[in-house]
Amino acid sequence: QKEQPLPINNEAFSTGHPATAPDGKLYFVSDKPGGYGGTDIYYLRVINGVWSESVNLGPTINTSGNEMFPFIDEKGDLYFASNTHAGMGGLDIFHARNENGNFANPRNLGHPVNSSRDDFGFVLKGAKGFFTSNRGDDPKDDNIYEVTINKMKSAAIRAVDENGAPLENFELSIAVDGSTQEHNIETVYVTSLNGEQTYTITGSKKGYQAATRTFSSVEIKRMVQAEQITLTLPRARKKIIFELQSTDGKKLTGGMIDLRNDVRGEVSTIQSNENGIMSAELVSSGAWAIHATCKDYKNLSTSLTPERLAQMADNEVLILTMVPATALFDKNEIGQTIELEIKYDVNKATIRPDAARELDKLVVFMKKNPGVKVELGSHTDSRGSNEANLKLSQRRAESAVRYLVGKGVSTKRLIPIGYGEDDLKVKDAVSEEDHQHNRRTTVKIVAVQ
Repeated sequence: QKEQPLPINNEAFSTGHPATAPDGKLYFVSDKPGGYGGTDIYYLRVINGVWSESVNLGPTINTSGNEMFPFIDEKGDLYFASNTHAGMGGLDIFHARNENGNFANPRNLGHPVNSSRDDFGFVLKGAKGFFTSNRGDDPKDDNIYEVTINKMKSAAIRAVDENGAPLENFELSIAVDGSTQEHNIETVYVTSLNGEQTYTITGSKKGYQAATRTFSSVEIKRMVQAEQITLTLPRARKKIIFELQSTDGKKLTGGMIDLRNDVRGEVSTIQSNENGIMSAELVSSGAWAIHATCKDYKNLSTSLTPERLAQMADNEVLILTMVPATALFDKNEIGQTIELEIKYDVNKATIRPDAARELDKLVVFMKKNPGVKVELGSHTDSRGSNEANLKLSQRRAESAVRYLVGKGVSTKRLIPIGYGEDDLKVKDAVSEEDHQHNRRTTVKIVAVQ
């Protein structure tokens, strides 16, 4: 059959350097309009017996300079020459991995393939590579060079946590051909991997989940020298069962626990089931602040240290004993003061649902102790004028009193006082959470009969 010119040819521009790929694509170089620079690399293919439109490989491969001499190996990886990608001088040879049909960022092959002169036309045949270079005495004289591809690839192995922070003093296990080597690594482990073998690499560290990565011979052959291998070891978690109980051993339902990790800032809220039981998976790093609430019971705040958590078994039960709201104060004496978690929205005096739950505990106490008279002191944050804050705090205190009266507590036993911003809990509040802490209501016993 007579040769036919391809549809990519045009008298208005140049096309050349054809290279066929295992998947049937034809790669070529052209300086036709619409490219990224001088000469770009394109490809096209035959679809239903007809050549497709050519496709530019895009800015990952092509630059404002010249890319040329493409070669596609049996794995679908691209080798090409460029005088604009970061190189050693003149034209350099680059390698771009084929990752799911797309080429990754190209990597300079470095010495001894590249030099300060022009190096181009790289092809692979087995373990041998061949390329052209003018690196000799006469820069006008191009010669063909041969290079042996090293089957051994150097690799640096390190471990990080789930946030990418480097881990130190971890254990490393490398299994290959039925044998396993164990290593204690301070920061990074440098080794060589054989491109004819498969490796299974496992990293582990106390308090973290182990991580395993397997590298086939094909993957190792694709590696660059000084390949960076990262093992991600998430912090280990333990499932802890929380059980809310009253002081008399009664299991409490409808309770809620807020959990906060002081290192990671991780926050979660869990709610008890009909048996007063709830569970959470906690990381072992840092202390956990535990804040339990339950209707008709005093709030309970405690903590779980990382040392204590490390000693606990998975699914171990942690019992939290809560004191009934009838004993809301340590002693029913004049001057005894508590702070209920009665929070308000900005510039509002409305009793929120969470504040209502707290006031309900005061209702229980007041009904159990009919001889006690209390002051409800309301406080604002520092935003706004002092005069406005005094008025706002008084409205809030009166709002809390109205709620209690609505629940059957005599108004004669309740004194609402607004303190405005005169007694800030967080002096230099910045965040909304800080201001929320300042917007509160305190309860103080002022008379006992």
